[in-house]
Amino acid sequence: MQPTILLLLLPLLALATSSPRAPLSRSEYSALGRSLSPAQRRAFEASPHSGLAKKLAAAEVEKKQLEKKALKKKKGKRCTPKNKGSSSSSSSSSSSAPTDVGAGNVAGSPTAQDPPPATQAAPTTTTTTSSAAPTTSASSSGSGSSGSDSGSGSSGSGSTDDPNGILTGTHTGQGTFYAVGLGACGVTNVPTDAIVAVSEKLFDVYPGYAGPGSNPNNNPVCGKQLKATYQGVTQTVTVQDRCTGCAMWDLDMSTGVFDKFADEALGRLNGVSWEWV
Repeated sequence: MQPTILLLLLPLLALATSSPRAPLSRSEYSALGRSLSPAQRRAFEASPHSGLAKKLAAAEVEKKQLEKKALKKKKGKRCTPKNKGSSSSSSSSSSSAPTDVGAGNVAGSPTAQDPPPATQAAPTTTTTTSSAAPTTSASSSGSGSSGSDSGSGSSGSGSTDDPNGILTGTHTGQGTFYAVGLGACGVTNVPTDAIVAVSEKLFDVYPGYAGPGSNPNNNPVCGKQLKATYQGVTQTVTVQDRCTGCAMWDLDMSTGVFDKFADEALGRLNGVSWEWV
């Protein structure tokens, strides 16, 4: 029985192992199987050759499927080429692109820069130099300056050239004394000199003076003489300094002038009247 089966299977094996011919398809394998009689088919399936034939047929089918897949994959690569340069550049640009999103901006779009600030003009500074370093008198008598115009006044009337009424009439204020020296007018005095310091309020607005910041040595009030009277005693004195603690019509005197009016123990004299010579 076995030689007969082998003779029948020789065509199948030849077809399956022949290199010029393609492997048997499933339909061809079934057609050849149907050509066997039922007894021959049962004998073949019971023999070890049946399993070998099935494995060969299955191997050929699997090989054909793998070749089709490989061919399909290869065709897919040719149809859709991969541009490595553009891909890498796009990925790097996307990774380096800013992600800040401003109000009203789309993500990744450049934001408008603020306009540069307007250039401001550099401020100019005017510097005035003085020919002599002035000193300002501070009253050393009594408890210091009065700090107000109480008890003082002026009988002068203002004008266009003299709005404060400094140059006319009789003025009344307090009298004090201080340690004289180099004054705002640029002159150095001694205690026995008949000099006074007028208030900064009068000194800074004296007609013809440029005002604070200018050279006080050039103030027209410097060297002016006035007559000061207290309790019937009158003295002629010269303006040589500026008193920072005095009220408008006060006079800060040298000790030589003050001693002729009263004892220094009084410190402050109320009701000192004066007028320009």
